[in-house]
Amino acid sequence: MLTVAVRLRSGFAPEDSEGQRTDIDVVYLVLNDEGKTVAGSRQKLTGAPNVDKARNLSGFLSESSLPLAPGLYQIRVAALDNRDGRIGSAFDWIEIPNSNPNTCP
Repeated sequence: MLTVAVRLRSGFAPEDSEGQRTDIDVVYLVLNDEGKTVAGSRQKLTGAPNVDKARNLSGFLSESSLPLAPGLYQIRVAALDNRDGRIGSAFDWIEIPNSNPNTCP
C-alpha cells in the first residue's frame, strides 16, 4: 500500500475576498516502469485550510492510499483551483520493495 500526501500552500486559498469558497480538484496517477497507468485517485477539497502551528505551515492537505505490487513507479499529482483556473503539478519515482521474505534471494 502506498500513501501519497500532498500539501497545497501558495496560491490556493479557501475563499476570496467576497467570501466565495474555492473547490480544488486533486488527481493522483501511478504509472509503472512501462508508462502504463496502474492506479489513480481524485479528490475535491473545499473549506478552510489546515494549520500546522508546530511547523508554521498552512494549506490544504490531501492524502490517498493506493494498493501497489512491488516494482518501480512514477507518481504524478496535479491540482486545479476551480475558481480561478490555477494549476500545479509534481511527479516523482518510487520503488516499492518486495517485503515477502520467501521471495528474496
